[in-house]
Amino acid sequence: CAPPPMPLMGMGGPCVHPLLLPGFAANIHPSLFYAPDEAGQSLTFAVDVMEGEASLFQHGTQPMVDLATGNLTLCLAAHQHGNATLNVTLSDDGGTANGGVSQTTIFLELEVQPVNKPPEFDVISNINVFLGESISRIPNFITNPQLGDYDASETAWTG
Repeated sequence: CAPPPMPLMGMGGPCVHPLLLPGFAANIHPSLFYAPDEAGQSLTFAVDVMEGEASLFQHGTQPMVDLATGNLTLCLAAHQHGNATLNVTLSDDGGTANGGVSQTTIFLELEVQPVNKPPEFDVISNINVFLGESISRIPNFITNPQLGDYDASETAWTG
């Protein structure tokens, strides 16, 4: 039985502040049974994003687990939301001779929720009005309108 998706809030802009899930992995050991002959094995984490779901993450970044802390670090792409499946694999360098097991994988379901942000626009900076002149309409007063809602297909400008 898989756990329910973990809700995460999307972040915009460059990944200056990565999303950190502290203690994602705990009790990290080479052997489930703390076998003495496995104590010296080296461990590594690998996190793979299922094909087709990589658009949720900033280009050029890969989710990762810190072996020392167990923290999972994600760098979400701006203005993206949806679901992603991560394969998190912990491997040791002990090999599989004599029936040994060298890795274990879990699947993590992420749900990146949209951020509802207000619409934005620019206003022309200077308006010259001369004494005695009446203005009924200022052309191009508002420029660069941007829909703030995450689902722009259902939003329309009015004015």
